[in-house]
Amino acid sequence: VIYIFMALLLVEFILSILAKNNYMKKITMSCTLIIALDMLLVFILGKVHFVNRPFVFNKVNLLYPHKLTSSFPSDHAVVTLCIALGIFKFNKPLGKILIFLSVVVGFSRIYVGQHYPLDVIAGFILAIISTSLLNLIPKNFNKSHKLKAHTKSV
Repeated sequence: VIYIFMALLLVEFILSILAKNNYMKKITMSCTLIIALDMLLVFILGKVHFVNRPFVFNKVNLLYPHKLTSSFPSDHAVVTLCIALGIFKFNKPLGKILIFLSVVVGFSRIYVGQHYPLDVIAGFILAIISTSLLNLIPKNFNKSHKLKAHTKSV
Protein backbone atom coordinates (compact mmCIF):
# COMPACT_ATOMS: atom_id res chain seq x y z
CA VAL A 1 0.00 0.00 0.00
CA ILE A 2 2.86 2.38 0.78
CA TYR A 3 4.11 1.90 -2.77
CA ILE A 4 0.76 2.98 -4.20
CA PHE A 5 0.89 6.17 -2.12
CA MET A 6 4.48 6.82 -3.24
CA ALA A 7 3.52 6.23 -6.86
CA LEU A 8 0.70 8.77 -6.53
CA LEU A 9 3.15 11.30 -5.09
CA LEU A 10 5.47 10.68 -8.05
CA VAL A 11 2.58 11.09 -10.51
CA GLU A 12 1.62 14.38 -8.85
CA PHE A 13 5.26 15.53 -9.12
CA ILE A 14 5.37 14.68 -12.83
CA LEU A 15 2.04 16.46 -13.36
CA SER A 16 3.40 19.52 -11.57
CA ILE A 17 6.30 19.63 -14.03
CA LEU A 18 4.02 19.18 -17.04
CA ALA A 19 1.59 21.83 -15.76
CA LYS A 20 4.47 24.13 -14.77
CA ASN A 21 2.91 24.45 -11.33
CA ASN A 22 5.73 25.48 -8.99
CA TYR A 23 3.51 25.32 -5.88
CA MET A 24 2.50 21.71 -6.58
CA LYS A 25 6.11 20.80 -7.37
CA LYS A 26 7.37 22.46 -4.19
CA ILE A 27 4.76 20.60 -2.09
CA THR A 28 5.60 17.19 -3.59
CA MET A 29 9.35 17.77 -3.17
CA SER A 30 8.88 19.03 0.40
CA CYS A 31 6.61 16.09 1.18
CA THR A 32 9.31 13.68 -0.03
CA LEU A 33 11.90 15.41 2.17
CA ILE A 34 9.55 15.33 5.17
CA ILE A 35 8.94 11.60 4.66
CA ALA A 36 12.69 10.95 4.57
CA LEU A 37 13.19 12.93 7.79
CA ASP A 38 10.19 11.21 9.40
CA MET A 39 11.57 7.78 8.53
CA LEU A 40 14.87 8.73 10.18
CA LEU A 41 12.94 9.89 13.24
CA VAL A 42 10.89 6.64 13.25
CA PHE A 43 14.13 4.66 13.15
CA ILE A 44 15.59 6.65 16.06
CA LEU A 45 12.37 6.41 18.10
CA GLY A 46 12.29 2.66 17.49
CA LYS A 47 15.81 2.33 18.86
CA VAL A 48 15.23 4.63 21.85
CA HIS A 49 11.80 3.24 22.75
CA PHE A 50 11.75 -0.35 21.50
CA VAL A 51 8.33 -2.01 21.64
CA ASN A 52 7.91 -5.61 20.57
CA ARG A 53 5.30 -6.19 17.94
CA PRO A 54 1.96 -7.65 19.11
CA PHE A 55 2.64 -11.04 17.51
CA VAL A 56 5.71 -11.55 19.72
CA PHE A 57 3.80 -12.08 22.98
CA ASN A 58 0.23 -12.47 21.75
CA LYS A 59 -1.45 -15.09 19.63
CA VAL A 60 -2.47 -13.40 16.41
CA ASN A 61 -3.16 -14.72 12.95
CA LEU A 62 -0.41 -13.10 10.92
CA LEU A 63 -1.19 -12.68 7.26
CA TYR A 64 2.52 -12.52 6.49
CA PRO A 65 5.70 -12.81 8.56
CA HIS A 66 7.46 -9.68 9.76
CA LYS A 67 10.90 -8.93 11.14
CA LEU A 68 11.18 -8.41 14.86
CA THR A 69 11.77 -4.67 14.54
CA SER A 70 10.26 -2.11 16.88
CA SER A 71 6.54 -1.65 16.59
CA PHE A 72 6.64 1.99 17.73
CA PRO A 73 5.76 4.15 15.79
CA SER A 74 4.12 2.77 12.67
CA ASP A 75 6.06 3.78 9.59
CA HIS A 76 3.07 2.82 7.42
CA ALA A 77 0.95 5.36 9.31
CA VAL A 78 3.61 8.06 8.97
CA VAL A 79 4.27 7.60 5.26
CA THR A 80 0.68 7.16 4.09
CA LEU A 81 -0.65 10.12 6.07
CA CYS A 82 2.28 12.36 5.08
CA ILE A 83 1.58 11.69 1.42
CA ALA A 84 -2.18 12.07 1.89
CA LEU A 85 -1.83 15.41 3.68
CA GLY A 86 0.73 16.63 1.16
CA ILE A 87 -1.53 15.82 -1.79
CA PHE A 88 -4.51 17.29 0.09
CA LYS A 89 -2.74 20.69 -0.02
CA PHE A 90 -3.31 21.00 -3.78
CA ASN A 91 -5.80 18.24 -4.68
CA LYS A 92 -8.59 18.16 -2.10
CA PRO A 93 -10.70 15.30 -3.55
CA LEU A 94 -7.74 12.93 -3.97
CA GLY A 95 -6.32 14.05 -0.63
CA LYS A 96 -9.55 13.20 1.19
CA ILE A 97 -9.59 9.73 -0.37
CA LEU A 98 -5.95 9.16 0.59
CA ILE A 99 -6.54 10.36 4.17
CA PHE A 100 -9.38 7.85 4.46
CA LEU A 101 -7.20 5.09 2.99
CA SER A 102 -4.39 6.03 5.37
CA VAL A 103 -6.74 5.51 8.32
CA VAL A 104 -7.78 2.16 6.82
CA VAL A 105 -4.09 1.21 6.52
CA GLY A 106 -3.59 2.14 10.19
CA PHE A 107 -6.52 0.00 11.33
CA SER A 108 -5.39 -2.88 9.15
CA ARG A 109 -1.89 -2.80 10.69
CA ILE A 110 -3.54 -3.23 14.09
CA TYR A 111 -5.97 -5.89 12.85
CA VAL A 112 -3.24 -8.12 11.38
CA GLY A 113 -1.19 -7.96 14.58
CA GLN A 114 1.69 -5.85 13.26
CA HIS A 115 1.07 -2.82 15.52
CA TYR A 116 -0.59 -1.73 18.71
CA PRO A 117 -3.11 1.15 18.46
CA LEU A 118 -0.65 3.56 20.11
CA ASP A 119 1.94 2.79 17.40
CA VAL A 120 -0.46 3.89 14.68
CA ILE A 121 -1.70 6.92 16.62
CA ALA A 122 1.90 8.03 17.23
CA GLY A 123 2.63 7.61 13.52
CA PHE A 124 -0.38 9.74 12.60
CA ILE A 125 0.61 12.43 15.12
CA LEU A 126 4.15 12.50 13.76
CA ALA A 127 2.80 12.84 10.21
CA ILE A 128 0.41 15.65 11.16
CA ILE A 129 3.11 17.61 12.99
CA SER A 130 5.71 17.20 10.26
CA THR A 131 3.39 17.96 7.34
CA SER A 132 2.21 21.12 9.09
CA LEU A 133 5.53 22.49 7.83
CA LEU A 134 3.95 22.44 4.37
CA ASN A 135 1.79 25.36 5.53
CA LEU A 136 4.91 27.53 5.36
CA ILE A 137 4.85 27.28 1.56
CA PRO A 138 2.65 30.12 0.25
CA LYS A 139 -0.27 29.10 -1.97
CA ASN A 140 0.55 31.86 -4.41
CA PHE A 141 4.09 30.53 -4.80
CA ASN A 142 4.03 30.98 -8.58
CA LYS A 143 2.92 34.62 -8.32
CA SER A 144 5.23 35.57 -5.43
CA HIS A 145 8.18 33.86 -7.14
CA LYS A 146 7.57 35.77 -10.40
CA LEU A 147 7.07 39.03 -8.50
CA LYS A 148 10.41 38.66 -6.70
CA ALA A 149 12.16 37.85 -9.97
CA HIS A 150 10.58 40.90 -11.62
CA THR A 151 11.54 43.30 -8.80
CA LYS A 152 15.14 42.07 -8.88
CA SER A 153 15.42 42.82 -12.59
CA VAL A 154 14.05 46.37 -12.22
